[in-house]
Amino acid sequence: MTPNLWITVLIFVGTAAVSLSVAYMHRKQMRQIELFRKDAAAGLLPPPNPVTRFLRQYWWEMVLAVWALYDGVRWYIEESQHSYHTGVSAALTVWLLVNLGFSSLNRLISKYAKVIVMLMVETEMLLGMVSGLATDLKNAGQLSKETEQKISSEFKRLREFTRINPF
Repeated sequence: MTPNLWITVLIFVGTAAVSLSVAYMHRKQMRQIELFRKDAAAGLLPPPNPVTRFLRQYWWEMVLAVWALYDGVRWYIEESQHSYHTGVSAALTVWLLVNLGFSSLNRLISKYAKVIVMLMVETEMLLGMVSGLATDLKNAGQLSKETEQKISSEFKRLREFTRINPF
């Protein structure tokens, strides 16, 4: 396919995508207005669009991607030897990949941190429940001294472990 045909196809696809997104947002706005008429507590501002949330979160990566793509296409159209634009395009592409890698790693670490905190809270809760049960058994005379010592030493070890805060 020639570059002119590619440009024509891209313009057609872009126009169709914009018109569909505008229609979607219009329907969403109309539903929000109807909901506001039925219940004023709902408010007139709808929740953010998934595309808007994505662009707000990754705007810098999108700017770098468009810039790198622009420089790459510009170099391809000029059909020149390696030039300043080729270096800029390559540098932006590498920076984009590094930035995406670090942001993905950051999100992954924050999700794991939330899971660890939740597990620590649940472990503390379970320790409290088992401690209460062990106390009830001790008061009822159902625990031997050896079992009581094992439980108390295990509780001390687990409590020390849960007191370690990785954050």
